[in-house]
Amino acid sequence: MLAAVLSDRCKSPTRNTLFRWVREQVASGVLRPITRGLYLNQLAAPKPTAAEAAGFVRTGAVVSLQTVLGEAGITNSFPDVVTSVVPHERDHVPSVRPVQAADIEFRFHSMPVRLLDDRAGQLEDRMDLDAKYPRATAEKALLDWLYLGESRYSRIAGPPLDVEVEQLNSRDCAGWPGPWSSPSNSKPGGHKSRDTISTPMWERILLTTCSPRS
Repeated sequence: MLAAVLSDRCKSPTRNTLFRWVREQVASGVLRPITRGLYLNQLAAPKPTAAEAAGFVRTGAVVSLQTVLGEAGITNSFPDVVTSVVPHERDHVPSVRPVQAADIEFRFHSMPVRLLDDRAGQLEDRMDLDAKYPRATAEKALLDWLYLGESRYSRIAGPPLDVEVEQLNSRDCAGWPGPWSSPSNSKPGGHKSRDTISTPMWERILLTTCSPRS
């Protein structure tokens, strides 16, 4: 959409012109503000969700925990909160400070990178390949929550006792390395196909590089 607006101009718009256009689109409901300089395009198809923006709010964020399990009907859902995990290494600890948007809160929890990259098991077991953004499977989301609930470095409590575990794939839950299992138990298999066509990411999420001046 932004490209279509700019294509009618012979030269790049000025800073003030760009942000005036952004303000107009926000006022009309076309752009949904998330954080400073970050907007969701409400005209994209399918309509983007706040969870889709988590990776832009925090680099490396993977939507997981309550958000994934709640939307899957496995535990209570909190539609005004998006929970994600972010990887940390010895020489890099990411910020886990929550970010409050206009009508949504992004919460982040740090985990060792070894529990989020290829060492954590097959890609199709730990990542929802039908999602157009980094998102854990329900099984991985539960394991993330169990890990964080037991970690002395985390402030999050473990999952509730009324989790609908019968909806989870127990074979997937057995396939991750770390404190809960052996990496040799990973389930083999091919990747899921992405057979739906949607608006490209750059058209779905508008990320401006600077904020408008007052």
